[in-house]
Amino acid sequence: MRALYYFFLVDKFGDVPLYLGVDPIENEGLARAPKAQIWAQIEADCPDAAAKCRAKADEVPGRATKGAAWALLGKARLYQENYPGALEAFNNITGYTLEPNYFDNFTEENENGQESIFEVQFSIQAGYSSQWSSDRTDQGLNESTFRGQEYGCLNWFNVFVSEDLWNEFETTAVNGVKTDPRRGYCAYQTGDLYFNNTLTITVDSMIVYAPDGVTILDHYKRRGWRKYQNYYKATSEGAVAGNQSGINMKVIRYADVLLMMAEAEANRPGGSLATAIGYMNQVRARADVDLPLYGSAEMNASYPVSNLTEFMVALEHERKVELCGEQVRFSDLVRWGRLADFLTSPKLQNSIPKADKQALVFSSPKNLLWPIPQKEIDVNPNIGQEHQNPGY
Repeated sequence: MRALYYFFLVDKFGDVPLYLGVDPIENEGLARAPKAQIWAQIEADCPDAAAKCRAKADEVPGRATKGAAWALLGKARLYQENYPGALEAFNNITGYTLEPNYFDNFTEENENGQESIFEVQFSIQAGYSSQWSSDRTDQGLNESTFRGQEYGCLNWFNVFVSEDLWNEFETTAVNGVKTDPRRGYCAYQTGDLYFNNTLTITVDSMIVYAPDGVTILDHYKRRGWRKYQNYYKATSEGAVAGNQSGINMKVIRYADVLLMMAEAEANRPGGSLATAIGYMNQVRARADVDLPLYGSAEMNASYPVSNLTEFMVALEHERKVELCGEQVRFSDLVRWGRLADFLTSPKLQNSIPKADKQALVFSSPKNLLWPIPQKEIDVNPNIGQEHQNPGY
């Protein structure tokens, strides 16, 4: 768990204090350690955990497995562009396979399944009465998540599927064979069935008015998230448990590992592009996805993979659609050096509402890292404003 938390920290903040015990000096607050030191600690912790954790066959839900430790080590090495080391770690992962049904990864009834390498456990039965104060130990417990409500197209609808993402999924017009089934598994559009296929959903469009409240500046269609939502079995997120959701959240699943293996194999010195393509194709060959494979005539027309440059374009596409809404794409774009190009691309700019264009301003290096929280600066004598990340 220490390795996992420090992975999140170094990815989002860069240099961070490295706490390894409960020494009184540490209680006063440590200075930021170089991110190379953080990565080294993650690489030390993961093999140690792998030696002590259970195999997938003996998994206790909620506890990390050997596969989780090796997967995190491989991911950490991939982020550092240590491609041979990443493959070495990934090759230790055994006992996992893809779910035949893609959507089974995101339902409550199929938690901790054969594709799940590590996931956050949520449970309505374990308690959810203190959702607004669960960080205070004297206020009770909250073992559920607000994601269903937050993303719900019939609820708060604060997060919705972008036009850019919707258009990224392949359709018959692109591959000449079929529309990617993952689009329907990930997102709702008006006319889709929900609540055990007994009701028809209506996803409201978005109208942007001028300050006069009358003049329409923009009008666009919205699609709502289906992935990790309770609508497949409920009329509303609020109908489940007071706006709470008990659906577990995947941190790493086997499809992600296959795509990371593909990236590592393609980029390692002397790597085999054919082997890397094979890893990607395993994801596309999932039983209920069954899309044309990279290297085929159908895919060469839109995503050829004859060299590393073409392969990386195809890999970005595959990770974008397979893992959408799972909190990996931003980190992918940052580590590939692709964030600025994507945010300023005509493909994205022409697909977003006018109001959002005004807010979508990218500044480097500021937007590559998060700011050090003001509370950390206030309470830690070894971190001051002079240590703040660039641009903040």
